[in-house]
Amino acid sequence: MPNKWRLANYSFEPEVADAMRAAYRMVCEAPHLKDMGGVLAEKIVEIGRAGETDPNRLYVRALQQVAH
Repeated sequence: MPNKWRLANYSFEPEVADAMRAAYRMVCEAPHLKDMGGVLAEKIVEIGRAGETDPNRLYVRALQQVAH
């Protein structure tokens, strides 16, 4: 993950943290996204901070934001 921020600086409800963890696992399991893990992790955290708790939506929205 990039040095400009640290996840330890944030506080998340358990369901948000679980969803972000699951979404990031999806990123890690997709071979074609291997090199984008850090960028997608940042997007997942941003979207999670906004309150999204569904791992699939976190994953898809992060991909959409990176694609634009």
